[in-house]
Amino acid sequence: MKRKQLRRHVFLNDDPARIKYGAALNFYPVEAAAIFAELRAAGVNIVTTRKALAYDPEQGRPGTLIFDSEASLAALRHETQHFRDNRDLGFPSLSYFLKSKELFWRMEFRAYLAELSFAREVKDFDLGRDILENARRRKREIDGESP
Repeated sequence: MKRKQLRRHVFLNDDPARIKYGAALNFYPVEAAAIFAELRAAGVNIVTTRKALAYDPEQGRPGTLIFDSEASLAALRHETQHFRDNRDLGFPSLSYFLKSKELFWRMEFRAYLAELSFAREVKDFDLGRDILENARRRKREIDGESP
């Protein structure tokens, strides 16, 4: 997949936990606050919107969390995992991940595992299946296959 096409797919807002479990800020305020405290302490720029949810890495910097105020805790964990993985790699830019489908998928896979941890905690196996389907769809997109 070309950089422009893949970048468009980076900013998805597919959040199956939102419908059933609501916004992290409203229904899981303690964990959401802890996550935001971690991100702010690390220097992440947080932009609140109602249109998108993404972590946008920046070369040598903590990057930006584009946060949909209605996002679920599962989705917030997903994006936070992207930040943590990016931090652990020394804050490379998005182009670093786009050079390798395998690396890009590994980062996505780890973020979907963070979402799945929420589904396990609430013992919602249907949600877990929905998250896995999103992960499969994401893998196909990264590999350049039709969804």
